[in-house]
Amino acid sequence: MQSWMNSGWGLMEPLPELVHVIKQRLGITKENTERREAEIYKRAKIAYGALSTTLGDHTFLFERPSSLDAYFLGHVLFTLQAFPESSMLRSALLEHGNLI
Repeated sequence: MQSWMNSGWGLMEPLPELVHVIKQRLGITKENTERREAEIYKRAKIAYGALSTTLGDHTFLFERPSSLDAYFLGHVLFTLQAFPESSMLRSALLEHGNLI
């Protein structure tokens, strides 16, 4: 049985080109990779903190379910399921128990 990645659909073929374009747009070079990575994780930690504070002990970010809640749920599930336990992003998310 073939996996979806090598099923002939060509889903993974444009990935290296896409990564290159994203790195260019973000200004990521070989020389500044570590600094940019640290900035990205710092921003993620700040965002998780802000979302955690906004959520508090409520079930939803606003008074009722919103598209932001759905979007963030997708992010949380992807981060927890797809990233390894050693991931810095996963660890930063797990620091905020009310977001899980």
